[in-house]
Amino acid sequence: MPFHKYTSPEGIPYYWNPFTKQTQWEEPPPGTWVYPEPPEQPYMVKSPLTSMPRKPGPSGCNLFVFHLPNEWSNLFYFHYFKVLKMRINFILTSKTLELF
Repeated sequence: MPFHKYTSPEGIPYYWNPFTKQTQWEEPPPGTWVYPEPPEQPYMVKSPLTSMPRKPGPSGCNLFVFHLPNEWSNLFYFHYFKVLKMRINFILTSKTLELF
């Protein structure tokens, strides 16, 4: 749903949704179109992750997951991912799982 961006008399931006008729101070969620007052151009709210610099991972590594829920087991991953190799460690002091 698109939002219109306005500025309060105090200079604080706020957002109005023409479909729900609701006004909010927080920027809409990522992927939402915002139509500010002219002369600004409409824009899509970006995820904070898209503006972060990307660093290449180790060669051959696609995913590293840290601190998994204790109820997850080895069988959980085979339903969702193509797993080539994995190692699960249980940390006794914190009672958490790590997947490598």
